Amino acid sequence: MEDVLEEVVSSDDLKKFERIYNEQLRSAHVTQKAQFEYAWCLVRSKYPADIRKGIMLLEDLYCNHSDSEKRDCLYYLAIGNARIKEYTKALAYVRSFLQVEPGNDQVQHLEMLIKKKMEKVQSYLGSCFIKKYKKNGFDSSKKWKNKRTTRRIVNKYTYYCDCKFPSFSTFK
Repeated sequence: MEDVLEEVVSSDDLKKFERIYNEQLRSAHVTQKAQFEYAWCLVRSKYPADIRKGIMLLEDLYCNHSDSEKRDCLYYLAIGNARIKEYTKALAYVRSFLQVEPGNDQVQHLEMLIKKKMEKVQSYLGSCFIKKYKKNGFDSSKKWKNKRTTRRIVNKYTYYCDCKFPSFSTFK
């Protein structure tokens, strides 16, 4: 299965669905189908601003319209948030979907992809932290004279990682 997070919509499709959506918007009656198709294209765009707009349209569909679209909205909300690196939101949408349909292979695959992306970001941040503090003379092989400084540095790192990117134990 190809990586759904890397899939990009063609500009022709985006223009086509944007034109349909804007025509309906001018006539003051936008159908669910037109809004969903336009949001679906925006979420798969290569531009973060388009992806955010698509997320807003999907959230509107999810909150204000019938249940028939909710399943698909959750899936594309997860994809959109993952594409703009909002991994915790993306996982929340995936989990909501899996509560309703726990055996869905496509969504389980998406969950695995999001977790891999999160791991990559966390390992990158961890290596940056270690490099930064070794560069500043805080090598773990040395004894630190001031325990208060040690505690502050370690707590700062723990706080930063836990707040920005929660550990995977909270997701299991």
